[in-house]
Amino acid sequence: MNWIVGHLVTNRYNVLKLLGSELPSGAEHLKRYARESDPIQPDSAGLLPLVDLIELLAQAQIQIAALLAEITPDVLDRQVAFFGQRSQSVAEWLFFFYFHDTYHTGQPEILRQAAGKDDKVI
Repeated sequence: MNWIVGHLVTNRYNVLKLLGSELPSGAEHLKRYARESDPIQPDSAGLLPLVDLIELLAQAQIQIAALLAEITPDVLDRQVAFFGQRSQSVAEWLFFFYFHDTYHTGQPEILRQAAGKDDKVI
């Protein structure tokens, strides 16, 4: 579960970068969860406690909500290259990051089912 929440935080931090926000202090500790990082095992070094990751996730969401409340059509139309990929509008990148976030948010349910937890939480 730690790796999923950590990766969600890095995704939210990508949204913050996309929107021109400064990243919170301590963001360098999240490189372990970033795209293309080495696979995370239970005994992997450099992992943050789950409770800390959940707090970072909540803080990032507050920042994102504030930035989106102030966003203008000009900003949404601006073309940006991200991850060394082709340029897309900020709006298109936001849609990608939204999709990516929902994909990983659903993973814990799959893991629960694989672990035999068939209590139909979702």
